[in-house]
Parts: sequence; structure tokens; C-alpha cells
Amino acid sequence: MTASLPLPSLLLAVLSGLERAYTGEGAGSSPIPSLDLWANLLRAVNKAGIDRRELPAMLRLSKRAVRSRVSLAARYGLVEELKASRGEGIVRLTLRGSAVAARWKALQQTAEEHWEATVGMHWSAKLLRASLEDLVAALPLEHPHYPASYGAADASITGGNGEDWKAVPRKESDTVSDLPLSALISQTLVAFAMQYEEQSPVALSLSTDVIRRIPAGGRPLGELGTSPGVSALLRHGFVRVSGTSGREIASLTPRGLAVHCAYEQRIHAVETSWRETFGNDRVTALLYALQEIAWLNAALTRSQPARNEV
Repeated sequence: MTASLPLPSLLLAVLSGLERAYTGEGAGSSPIPSLDLWANLLRAVNKAGIDRRELPAMLRLSKRAVRSRVSLAARYGLVEELKASRGEGIVRLTLRGSAVAARWKALQQTAEEHWEATVGMHWSAKLLRASLEDLVAALPLEHPHYPASYGAADASITGGNGEDWKAVPRKESDTVSDLPLSALISQTLVAFAMQYEEQSPVALSLSTDVIRRIPAGGRPLGELGTSPGVSALLRHGFVRVSGTSGREIASLTPRGLAVHCAYEQRIHAVETSWRETFGNDRVTALLYALQEIAWLNAALTRSQPARNEV
């Protein structure tokens, strides 16, 4: 039942729905960037240029996470890198990137309106936004506007040593009312992941998407994907592989099984901590809004007639 889903799963479900709405408006199809690339880089860059050293703090990301996105945006022709007089790197929007920036606000508004229409009840979306604004404003740190890991080989938020990631304290001024819904969800989800990862040797994303998806009898390796995160779990002894080439089966090692068994307890511990830190009413209001939207989406799915296969 949707009511039994943990807070991060409910948040991720809404974020996935929003991202589909953005994709429906062209995000991720040239020349429009993905929601990730916009939120985690392009929103902070302009035609005049930004000192590259300032971007990690502006975007609330690690240096390596910013570096990979600058390289990707440059390949797409959305930004260019220049050298200033003293050798500092300057990142600025190209003509193509400037055109995207001029279009993004309208795309964002339309995408959120279309997502809200899929929810089916206007008040549910308003309730969700209000509860997110209330909680995010209480978070001590600013977080990315789209969930991002420390780096390609490290799925955690702050990294094993954290040398490339620096905390950005939240200002006392209003930092939430002008944010898109996707950014509010992201900041909440990242804050939850950071606290979960204080207890767990495996990042929340990998705990949920990989560890929890491997049953006692194992799972075909191909069903887990080929991400660096899966490779890291194999390398660090949380998952092992058996079987012949093309028929490999991924199974949990004792270390992986320990993460699997402790998952729900750790999720519950963070939720309990949030109720104590941010107030029971705040967390209850957010869970209620998320569960209401999850229920509406499930009801909508059940009411749609099955498509005939061609």
C-alpha cells in the first residue's frame, strides 16, 4: 500500500513523475538539456561568465560533480570555458545556452502544470508544495536542486572523504518560495540521504535501487544495470557474481545482506530523527501530502483501460 512507503520512496516517485513531465516538454532532447543538467549547472551560469571555483557552492555539489557537468554541457555547446587574466577558469553560456536559459522558465511552468494535471486534484499539489516549503526552510543546509552524488564512482552525497564537497549553510532569508517543485523535492531527498548515509556503508540510492532489489536467490546481473555504482558494490564486497558469461547472477554477500536487513530500520531512524528535529507536524504533513498523491496516481493507473498489444 502507498501509505507504507518510506519518505524517500514517496519523494522519488513524485520527482520521477515531474521529470517525465519535463521530458514531455522537450527536456533532455537537443537543444534542451535534461532537468539534471539545468538544475545542477546551467541555472547558475550566465552570458557574462562565472568563476568556476564558485560553482560548487552555488550548486551545492562536489567539485568533481560540477566538473563532469561542465564537460557535458560544453560538449553539447551550451557553455564554454575561458581563462581569465590570472588563470582562473570562467564558465559562460554560449548563444545556444542563452537561448535555452531564455526558454527554461516557460518550460518549467508548463511541465509543472502538466504534472499537476496528472495528479488530478489541484489542492493535493498545493498541499505538497506548502509542506515542502515548510520543511526545506527548516533544513540547516542548502542542497542541490536535483539529486546528485559525490562523483561517478561514489554514489553517496558527500563522498568518502568529502574533500571536494563543502556544506552550504542555509540563509535566514527566504530560500524556498521561488524554487520549482522539483528543487524542493530534491533538497528534501538529498537531506534525507545524507542522514541515512551517516549510518550506512552504502549510499541510499544504491541501498534502494540495488541492494533491496536482490532477493535471497539472487537476481540476473543484467537487471541491475551497468552503472559505476553497481561496479562499486561488487568491488567493495557487497555483491558477488556467479554463473557463466551472459547468465551471471548477482547475490548479496554477508556485508550486502547486513545492509539489506538494516535498511528499514535506518529509514525509520531518520524519519524519527526528523520528527524530533523539525517537528512531528511538519513531517506528518509532508507524508500525508505525498501519500495522497501516491494514492491518486495509483487510482488513476487502475482506472486506465489496458492497451491492446499490436
